[in-house]
Amino acid sequence: MPLTAEEIIKKLQLEIHPQGSYFKQTFRDEGVISTEKEGCQRNISTCIYVLHTKTHPITKFLRLHTNAIHFFHCGSPMVIICIDEEGKLEKHILGNDIANGQKPQLLVRSGLWKAMYLEGDDDYSLISETVAPGFDFRDMDCGKADIIKNQFPHLWEDIKQYCVYD
Repeated sequence: MPLTAEEIIKKLQLEIHPQGSYFKQTFRDEGVISTEKEGCQRNISTCIYVLHTKTHPITKFLRLHTNAIHFFHCGSPMVIICIDEEGKLEKHILGNDIANGQKPQLLVRSGLWKAMYLEGDDDYSLISETVAPGFDFRDMDCGKADIIKNQFPHLWEDIKQYCVYD
């Protein structure tokens, strides 16, 4: 019998993510590399679990200054919305139904705005995200509503629910 969302949260020791879902860092490479980023030094890579549930179905917009690869594990599909600098919006479905266009893995390139939400009938969607160079809060921009609205006025009505409001 599959686990419930609450059982997964407990077994994986997940915490509430500031952008809306549950998460836990599972790996931070001890190796360090030099980068052009603020503070220069970064771990080589990091990995987290991300869990969306019926009560926490959305990760609000954020922009990483590193590449992120998302891996689907179980539950309902996860929709990942990406917006590039020119305002082109793409929706990707992370899931196991490859025959119907879902992808078990998705690369979100550095600099794209991304938001995620739970889709389907299951109580949750469990994915992982690997970032290289490793995640550092200095490499993340929060998708505040005023910034997103000013940058993408033509998309506003479709994306406003995925923005961060102060």
